[in-house]
Amino acid sequence: MKKLVSRIADIKLREVLDRDRGWSAILFFDFGSVPCEHFRPEFEMFARAMRAFYCAEIVCDENPTITSKCGVTAVPTTLILKGGKELGRYEGPYSHDALKQRVADLLLKARE
Repeated sequence: MKKLVSRIADIKLREVLDRDRGWSAILFFDFGSVPCEHFRPEFEMFARAMRAFYCAEIVCDENPTITSKCGVTAVPTTLILKGGKELGRYEGPYSHDALKQRVADLLLKARE
């Protein structure tokens, strides 16, 4: 089964943030964090369900510059971006269904 979540670093996220189109979901996490390890498979299921999204993950300890620049202070944190601009931020582990629902609500607001 193909993995739909890319592992990216500072330089790649800058490219995502500079994009002028498209939806992205970026997961900030740390290895060894129990909530993060429980959430990563849920994020992968979210990525499978939301194929229109570019989904990626960033290891905070390995990428402190972009983690700080994005204002991430808790893990896991999921940023939802449209055209490189943050439209939503979700801290903590969610089920993939709960994350999909939060994003669906966000998409409805974005259309208004």
